[in-house]
Amino acid sequence: KYKNTFAGTFGAFGTFSFYPAKLLGSFGDGGALVTNDDEIARKVRLLRDHGRDERGEVIEWGFNSRLDNLQAAILNKKLINFPNEIVRRREIALKYHEGLNKIKELSLPQPPKENGYYYDVFQNYELRAKKRNELKVFLESNGVKTIIQWAGSPVHSFKSLGFRESLPKTEEFFKTCLMLPLNVTLRNKDIDYIIEKIMEFYQ
Repeated sequence: KYKNTFAGTFGAFGTFSFYPAKLLGSFGDGGALVTNDDEIARKVRLLRDHGRDERGEVIEWGFNSRLDNLQAAILNKKLINFPNEIVRRREIALKYHEGLNKIKELSLPQPPKENGYYYDVFQNYELRAKKRNELKVFLESNGVKTIIQWAGSPVHSFKSLGFRESLPKTEEFFKTCLMLPLNVTLRNKDIDYIIEKIMEFYQ
């Protein structure tokens, strides 16, 4: 949420990914678009189903982008426990914050707050770390897998896509960003172990 308004509900439309690695993931590719604009809704319905209207007549070019019934059933089942998963993700984020916030070599995301300016569900826990690459290797040698988003390359650096921009702050961020493990199968003792190993590295 941002300013107490749910993500996806402001602007002309909102989009959600149901890719398996996402917060609400199915077992395959999927996604949704939400809007209060009837014309956008009409166009999207045509695009998702070969350009067919409600009578089944093809009136425009379109795609086959319908969520299949199996993925929908999986998502329906997962939705039941979804609020609890968000609570657990925020608990894990708070444990990370409390355990790591005194390490001066790290820059952490804001901790979860109930009545803050924004409400983060912590799809990821991404921090900035000095000696990031060495920390990543150290953690992996101790059984902790981490992720460097996009293998350390921001989208605008893909010259083959036609980008020629220079974004120094983004480029600097990608030299230091690192995602720590965050999923609801993690136990508190797993988080404590990860914190302990990060502290050991910087000591």
